[in-house]
Amino acid sequence: MVSYEYLEILKQGVEVWNKWREDNPNIKPDLSHVNFCRVGLMYVGLNEADIMESAICEGALMGVDFSEVDLTSAILSGSDLRSADFVGARLVEANLRGANLRGVDLRGVDLNGADLTGANFSEADLSYADLSEACLCSADLITANLQNANLEWSQLINCNLTDATLTGCKLYGSARDNWVLKGVQCLYIYFDERGQERLPKGRDFADGEFERLYASLPTIEYVFENGFSPIDPVIMAKVVEFIQGKEPDFEIQIDSINTRGLVPSMKFIVQHEEQKTPALQQVIDEYKNINAKLMGQNDNLLKAVYNMMEKPSEIKNYNISHTEQLTLDGDVEKSSTTVKGDSYGIAAGKISESTISQNIKTEYHMHATDLKKVIEEEPEGSESFAKLPKKKAMDIIGGVVEDCAKGIVKNAAKEVFYLGAMLGTVIVQSSAYQSFVDFVSNIGR
Repeated sequence: MVSYEYLEILKQGVEVWNKWREDNPNIKPDLSHVNFCRVGLMYVGLNEADIMESAICEGALMGVDFSEVDLTSAILSGSDLRSADFVGARLVEANLRGANLRGVDLRGVDLNGADLTGANFSEADLSYADLSEACLCSADLITANLQNANLEWSQLINCNLTDATLTGCKLYGSARDNWVLKGVQCLYIYFDERGQERLPKGRDFADGEFERLYASLPTIEYVFENGFSPIDPVIMAKVVEFIQGKEPDFEIQIDSINTRGLVPSMKFIVQHEEQKTPALQQVIDEYKNINAKLMGQNDNLLKAVYNMMEKPSEIKNYNISHTEQLTLDGDVEKSSTTVKGDSYGIAAGKISESTISQNIKTEYHMHATDLKKVIEEEPEGSESFAKLPKKKAMDIIGGVVEDCAKGIVKNAAKEVFYLGAMLGTVIVQSSAYQSFVDFVSNIGR
């Protein structure tokens, strides 16, 4: 039988379908690529069926038996799925936006890449579930059990985790802006890429400690109304350094760079709500101040960085005409027409690959892996690959990851800068790219 024939039986009602299933226990119905949205299927037996890429949205699906069902890319958005059985089900990249899964048992279910935006998972059991790369933005996870769940690269923005259990979660690469943490039960978590390094080491979190450490902090946003330059992350790092020295209570840090929308922006975190307005004003003022001091030399600074990576032996005589030195305290000193690399903290040849510590290797291996992820997620037809095909870019970033694992960070940085020049904003405006810029800028300090 083909899918529409199974669908005809299903349309005769739940009793007819369930009796047919009972009489034909060895048949695994193919209901893939069909549309039965807004259909009431309460307590229907769909166990072991193939429902890949089907649409069952906005339906009354309470108590449906989805056990061992392949729901890959299925559309279940807006459906009421309370009491449904998902044991052994596969929900990879499924659409469950706004679905009601209150109290549902989803232990060990594969929800990799699923769209769970605004879904209700209150009191649900998601222990050991694979939620990697899933979108849980604005989802309700009040009192949900997420023990040992994989949340790597997931989006938990505006997610409500009040009274949820998070012990043993893997959170590497997750986006957690404005997530709500109240009364969370969490003894330990994993924030490393492989999900193997327990935090905290050798003990459990004290009551309320996880919440205090990882609750969302107030954020401020600076919008680059005149566009975003590859040198802007370096300038903003200097801005943060200046503010940290002037207002240490702010504990201001760069949080993220956003390239979506009409104009790019950069987010910062501070410690208290009342610090937001004065901190943002200081960011605006100091960014403007530094740019004025550079007097249009941003392009030359970027060329200096590129030149250091390509010809490190010549950097000390790199010519930046009629410019100024930006010192660590934010002051300006007049310089001659020849500016040595050290003036900008780009002292070449003072660090050998053999002197790089294991910590640095691990850190930059992580950054390289982050960049690889950024390139992987960029669509093949994207304008980012106009100058460099995606396959070639993936080959290069693969080599960068390997170099960083071996501690050959300088060589890796050169390749990262090349990718930045070829792929543009998809690389340059990522926080991982900024880390390589910082590495180059700090060599020899």
